[in-house]
Amino acid sequence: MSFGQAIYFCSHCKSIHDQLEALYFVEDDSKRGFCSEACIESFYSPIFKYYEKIEVELRKKLGLVAEDFSHYIQDVHLMERILKSPDMIYELENDLEERTYAFLLKVEREGNSRPVWIIVLCLVSDGRPSFLLLVTATESEEFLSVFQFGHQIEDIQDFLSESIDELELPFIDQSVSAEDGTLPEEISEQVEIDMETHDSIEQKKSSVLAELMELRSVADIPYENFHLYHQFMASTLESPDEVYTHLDSAGDRIRTYIKAHDKDGVSFFYFVICYDLGSGVSSSGQAFVPILGFPSLDGELSQRYRHGDKVSGKLKN
Repeated sequence: MSFGQAIYFCSHCKSIHDQLEALYFVEDDSKRGFCSEACIESFYSPIFKYYEKIEVELRKKLGLVAEDFSHYIQDVHLMERILKSPDMIYELENDLEERTYAFLLKVEREGNSRPVWIIVLCLVSDGRPSFLLLVTATESEEFLSVFQFGHQIEDIQDFLSESIDELELPFIDQSVSAEDGTLPEEISEQVEIDMETHDSIEQKKSSVLAELMELRSVADIPYENFHLYHQFMASTLESPDEVYTHLDSAGDRIRTYIKAHDKDGVSFFYFVICYDLGSGVSSSGQAFVPILGFPSLDGELSQRYRHGDKVSGKLKN
């Protein structure tokens, strides 16, 4: 480093870095960056403790202390729905132009006329929930109304980064990818898919995610922090340490890319699960589309994903 070189520092621990890529950002239009997941949690800890205290007081006031819908917020499929496609989004902005969002999802119950509402209070970055400040659920309309603050986002799909009507995804053309499974940069394209293919991808992603949640350790990197590692997807696809391909229980071909990474002295694996869309999408061969990328500190979990036919390489130490 030198006086003439730009530097960046963590907003929590103040560690100095010479690359902007070394920092995570969890708010749109914010210059607050963090060097690690632990620093993000420590920085925002007083805020989510504040919101937890408010929730306890509100439940006491409304007589909802005994209300327990924890199994709803522990359901990974419902959490996936509310983070990607909520029924309502409300935005509250303070005088510093800092924004807090409430994502609301209505869950109908068979045999019960009163739905359960899942509520996520969060920060948003690049059209996606980036840090969860509070997650709760209720059937009380009065409790729900407290989170309908600020102004309502009218066009949810326009606000979020992905459009269900016209989803574009990078894909890997099997016929032109290298023998070791790596993806040449010029082959990475954008492909527009129809709703039927989109639904197929979403179903496959749900099954892959459900399998992951069954296999992963509770001590591993939390699901809600997966987005903090999304930057490692590209390098994992472009230069994986290992690539495996296999047929899943539905008879669909799955390709798994694995790469070891290091950040701030902590080593972890990053996995990218790709689904074969078949020859209908690509004119020249099979097209594998990434449907799930996730990090893990668990060596045992990494062994579970090393199955099928090995396409390339040995994992780095």
